[in-house]
Amino acid sequence: MPDEPTPNEQKHPLELTVVVPTYSAGGFERFFACCYPLVEVVEELSRNAVNVTVVSRYSTNGEIHRNGIRYLFVADSLGEQPRSWQVSLSLLKAVQQLSGDIVHLHSLSYFNLAAAIKQLQNSSARVVGEYHSDQQKSGVMGYLQRKALSCLDLLLFSNTADADKWTDWLAPNCPRTGLSIEASSRFCYAPRHSARVTTGFAGEPVFLWNSRLISRRHPLCVLAGFRQALEKLSGARLYMMIPDWEPSLLHKLMSEVHRDPALERAVTLMPGRRPHSEMETFYNSADYLLSASEGDAYGFGAADAMSCGVIPIVPDLATFRDITDQGSIGGLWELGNTASLADAIITVVARTYGSIDSEARRAAQSFATRLSYPVIAKELLGQYHSCLKE
Repeated sequence: MPDEPTPNEQKHPLELTVVVPTYSAGGFERFFACCYPLVEVVEELSRNAVNVTVVSRYSTNGEIHRNGIRYLFVADSLGEQPRSWQVSLSLLKAVQQLSGDIVHLHSLSYFNLAAAIKQLQNSSARVVGEYHSDQQKSGVMGYLQRKALSCLDLLLFSNTADADKWTDWLAPNCPRTGLSIEASSRFCYAPRHSARVTTGFAGEPVFLWNSRLISRRHPLCVLAGFRQALEKLSGARLYMMIPDWEPSLLHKLMSEVHRDPALERAVTLMPGRRPHSEMETFYNSADYLLSASEGDAYGFGAADAMSCGVIPIVPDLATFRDITDQGSIGGLWELGNTASLADAIITVVARTYGSIDSEARRAAQSFATRLSYPVIAKELLGQYHSCLKE
């Protein structure tokens, strides 16, 4: 477990520099929209007596002070996504000019940048690298990546499976590792009746699928598993919210629904992007979340759902095991196995639907105590203090 800060540590605020090596084109508000999980966490850290400066590469130079956080944007000529071996000298200079206790780099890909930051920090500062679906390089680049990351003081991962994978790859020189769950939400539980008046959702029970319509999200597997479950849950309804899609896959999904009378009655397809803020009402209209994502390293959709008390039925993958507290909230199923999904749906509904209101509140409470931004920030702060003591 990460250490709690001592009274002396609480008296002297921690100086934290957060480094973001990539960006998406657009105005500065684009940064806050794209990096909202990071923004939420650093604001919580600021509320815990941490002085935070966020330094990000960007298309133009700028400085913004927002909710107690200083954001520095530094321009260079490397583009939005530099090659992994490239180092932004303007970014490096900005980081070097800040005196901090912790430098937190949000990437394991930019190994030369990580090594340069570590080399330029004073001896008492600690450099932390955080995994963001980064790739392990091969050949010479892999050698350089391992050498650079081995010099850092702490590596953070969102789940134990990724932590173990990188620990093995960096052995025998892997630095200390820790967990820092990134998926969280500001959504809150609300009574289902009032939300359903707005959305029109109805069913006994109501299932929600909210995802991009791409093959890696296995929408046809979800549809087939739900169809099998309908044999025992005739009153169930599934709403499939689709913010964007592959046209051919949407056509196939629509064909599957329309050629089966049971699916045509029970499934509503809802293509079209909606503002994220509106999703709180849709989540609060559902009883259960269905997910078949194999590429969600963080589980933001599941976090949004659980914050609203929606019970997740999700693939048995490391991220979802952590979010569901090893399946104690909702259920886990074998990705790609239609029968496994159908069985999970039937089993979870049988266990929870008779007391769905209390089960929904239990899911929301589990989220609040394990996955809320205040909890994530407190655990991250503990990781920082543990790192500084070594």
